[in-house]
Amino acid sequence: MIRDSKENFPNNFRGLMSLLEVLLGPEGCPWDKKQTPMTLSPMFLEESHELIEAIEKNDTPNTMEEIGDVMLHLAFQISLAKISHKFNEDDMFKALIAKYVRRHPHVFGDSTVSSEEELKKSWDEIKKTENGKSKPISNLAGFPKSLPSLASAQKLQKNAAKTGFDWNNIDEVKAKIYEEMKEIESAESSEEQMEEIGDLLFSVVNFSRHLSIDAEQALRLSNLKFEKRFNQMEILAAKNSEDFTKLSIFEKDKLWHEIKNQEKGSSH
Repeated sequence: MIRDSKENFPNNFRGLMSLLEVLLGPEGCPWDKKQTPMTLSPMFLEESHELIEAIEKNDTPNTMEEIGDVMLHLAFQISLAKISHKFNEDDMFKALIAKYVRRHPHVFGDSTVSSEEELKKSWDEIKKTENGKSKPISNLAGFPKSLPSLASAQKLQKNAAKTGFDWNNIDEVKAKIYEEMKEIESAESSEEQMEEIGDLLFSVVNFSRHLSIDAEQALRLSNLKFEKRFNQMEILAAKNSEDFTKLSIFEKDKLWHEIKNQEKGSSH
């Protein structure tokens, strides 16, 4: 049986769940029906990164599309849970809403908070009491270990700081960066160099944290900026009928600064 391609799916979450019900049904898509929560995980991670990239590029049309792709994966996971009788969307939304009402007693209860720091402290205390977490857990716990290294470092430092284990001021963090650079220079083996490079990166993440800057995002944006400038250098060389790879480092550097100056001019 061939279904009508114009079948009416409402333009909302209910419509998306209805679409997946068809795709995963007896006459649905063979590929979709083969998927499991585990096989979908890598694809979900990739879609999440594509959404982040679209947001950081300020690409509105692509952001909308990638939000849709992420939403599809979320609905797919719920649909598979329904099929295996683990939970459904009502269970998920009920638990989600209850959790965030519980974590906002200053909005939905009679609690009051006088500062953002007090608000964060209350949030963390409530989290520790959830899901029957009665046994003590490390103050460094509470985030997925699959996070990228820079993001993990920032989470570790943030959690440690909540216990009072932190630098007193940003100047101390800056001094630590210089100290780590000297230790790299005095390292006597590649193993020691690797260790000291890691310590240097950890210190730089600390510095960004004290500036309230997300280190992972900062590096991603720098990567995007470098890629854009490098591509523009290649294009500029081609316009000049030059082979970019055969240019001297001096000539490449000249192109680099020409692109930077163009960026500054366009920003005014």
